Amino acid sequence: VRAGSTLNVSNVVAGDDINLFSSGGSVTNASARSSGLGVDDRVAVFGPSEITFASTVADRANITFAAGSTIDFGTIMSNGNVALNAVGIVSGTTINAITGVGARSGSGIAITSITAGDSISVDASGGNVTLGAVVAGSDIELLSTNGGSIATGALNASGDILVNGQGSIALASAAAAGTRAGHEGNLFIVASEVTTGALTARAMIGLSANIVTATGNWNAGEDILVLGESAVSLAALSAGDDISISSLGPVTFASATSSGTGRDDRVLNFVFPDPETSNIPGFIIDAVPAGDGADIDVDSIGLVSTGNVTSNSDARITGGRLALGDITAAGLLALDSTTSDINSGALSGSGVDIQSAA
Repeated sequence: VRAGSTLNVSNVVAGDDINLFSSGGSVTNASARSSGLGVDDRVAVFGPSEITFASTVADRANITFAAGSTIDFGTIMSNGNVALNAVGIVSGTTINAITGVGARSGSGIAITSITAGDSISVDASGGNVTLGAVVAGSDIELLSTNGGSIATGALNASGDILVNGQGSIALASAAAAGTRAGHEGNLFIVASEVTTGALTARAMIGLSANIVTATGNWNAGEDILVLGESAVSLAALSAGDDISISSLGPVTFASATSSGTGRDDRVLNFVFPDPETSNIPGFIIDAVPAGDGADIDVDSIGLVSTGNVTSNSDARITGGRLALGDITAAGLLALDSTTSDINSGALSGSGVDIQSAA
């Protein structure tokens, strides 16, 4: 169905594809369902005075909405893909797709629930992204490129998770299982300010923001890398390999454990924006020689306040002032307070190096 202005269709059921297009207005739909029971090798072609049919490659029963203004929907159930593209706000209640889901908007996206058998991609070039529970059989990618915020319920992906925004990001929880073939289970977040609940990744967790706050525990099979320009406040951290936290402001966390059970032949790094190349900032995984061990590194020019820290290899903590719990390292233990004193619990390492400005 195509319209030059407003398109309002209450309930649509089709054996194959459903396409609702409005070039100059909004698309409103209460319910759309493509069952996949119809013929899937032809497509309708709109001519100047008639509709004809052309042969096409079978591609399941997809649902596509496109609008020059807003898209507002109730429930979408697709035997194939779901694609939503609007100049205005995209808002709706439920999307359930056998394969993938893609939503694009120039003004914001608000969807209560998204479930897909394959990847889910949500991209707002303007406005905010507000989502409830999101479940993907492969990857989840959430983008907000013009300073808008991203707020979600629980994110669960069988592949990887990427959340990238220029504004604030708030995640109730996120889990990148890495059980989908060819996907490792990495969880990367980039924003100006980030608040999270529990985070779980089969491989790496990487987070870069001006302010980082976590109320739930983080668990990574390999590395955890946190870059917080102004402040970092975390709960319990557990990694199979390295844990690295860097901030110009205060750093606090409840506990940190690097078990040594993860891969030790690669490291997580962050690529900062380059004005000459206009590259997008983000995390990269670099190969390194194995044998460095599962280290814990904390670096701040402000207060570093921690609970107990247990490293399967080295533990290095540097801050303006250190207020620490018990620190246990299988390798070297190094503490450096650059402007004040050190208060700690029990200290243990194969070698202990303590420096204090007090």
